[in-house]
Amino acid sequence: MKEEYYDQAVACVKDYVLPAQRELYRSCGGDFDKIYGEAMNGNGYFGKVIVPGHVYELGYEKCTCEKVLSGQITDPDHCNCSKQSILYILRQLEPESIFDVEILETVLQGADHCRFRITNKGYNKMQFMSLQLVKAGTSDALTLNEISKRAFDSDVLMGGPPAGGPPGYASVSFHTEMASQGHLYKLTEEGRIVGGAILFLQGDALNIGRIFVAPEHFRKGYGSFMMQEIESMFPGVKEFTLDTPDWNTRTNSFYTKLGYTEIKRDSGLVYYSKRNLTENMIRWAESKLGSTEYAGWCLAFIEDALEISNQIEIFGGDSAKESCEMYKDALRGGVPERGAFVFYDCLCPSENGPVNWGHSGVSLGDGRVIHAWDKVRIDDYLAIEKLTALTGDHPKYLGWVALERILNQKPSV
Repeated sequence: MKEEYYDQAVACVKDYVLPAQRELYRSCGGDFDKIYGEAMNGNGYFGKVIVPGHVYELGYEKCTCEKVLSGQITDPDHCNCSKQSILYILRQLEPESIFDVEILETVLQGADHCRFRITNKGYNKMQFMSLQLVKAGTSDALTLNEISKRAFDSDVLMGGPPAGGPPGYASVSFHTEMASQGHLYKLTEEGRIVGGAILFLQGDALNIGRIFVAPEHFRKGYGSFMMQEIESMFPGVKEFTLDTPDWNTRTNSFYTKLGYTEIKRDSGLVYYSKRNLTENMIRWAESKLGSTEYAGWCLAFIEDALEISNQIEIFGGDSAKESCEMYKDALRGGVPERGAFVFYDCLCPSENGPVNWGHSGVSLGDGRVIHAWDKVRIDDYLAIEKLTALTGDHPKYLGWVALERILNQKPSV
């Protein structure tokens, strides 16, 4: 990052653009899908959701920089100022998250518009090194009860009743009982309790009864941290469930943003579910290691892994190459993330001679890919290029597509 661009960027947006973006962020409940999919369209801007909850595009109909418009600056490198202003605003809106901004095209580069790709990489783990979520003891019940009461009573600011919360939210005996049964957890910051959670593990499902954070720590990302920790603490869980009041726009947007799907509404509550799709898919795929039943059917293998293990339906192409084309707007290079679909060019045998039907697999997140070749096997994602197909061709790595984008594909009409 060039320091002069960062300083210019901050000076350009901090007094007028940033306050307007803060209001937009607040009105959309912190949901970037709404911001870039709906709100950020018009008045010279246009937005697009590439991968829900993860990747977006932001564009300007024309360059708005006064120095560029006046002819003082013609160097395309100056577009890094816009890049830094976008990064600055995002970090102010959501300091707990890590963002990446890529310049796609700009007016100074000869394009008709200025377009940037924004990637939300999730919460910044380094920022939360002092936080820890662990089981609470009965001796913690009094402190957690006090925090719970203050947290839920603050819901009046979001349209809730003057005071109130879920059953037992202000009861020391309730929190003591939850601790004695192993359901109560505490969030600590350098040893001091700042929040809590009540969790119910039922076989391979986990119900998140509630989470709460002390009001003085609102808007710091502690809630997101807790949800991420809860999901990582129970890797064997196939489905996470929870509910929240229908009037609470803050919590409904929060859970939707974290990938939870509304499944029903009843008696003033919205019920949400989140399946651990990635781990279910990988466990199913690994159970097929060594099997020859998918030899020559690489795409069927990864689609079955996702669909059968999670009892869902996805929509792709008739071949790995065709599916890759369908997802090309979200195709990325480098080491693929865990659960991503990984694609290659590859000439395959057919009645009419070699055809590029491509090849595909599922990333294990450490540079390895599980895929169906002569049998289901695991190889380094680049070592797959050394395999030899029946045509004599070798796969050529194209890139990977995040699972969110796969799930977002609509059926062809």
